[in-house]
Amino acid sequence: QDGVQTLGVKARNRTGGQIWPVQSKNDHILGLGANWIHGISGFISHGFL
Repeated sequence: QDGVQTLGVKARNRTGGQIWPVQSKNDHILGLGANWIHGISGFISHGFL
């Protein structure tokens, strides 16, 4: 708006962008990142992760 040009660049040493697949203790694949985890208290069990 003020005549200033910007460029945002992000890079990582792996493929997959913002999503980071993680295997839980119960052998579920969780796609972490690129989202917000919020809502009802206790919605996500700490034991699950």
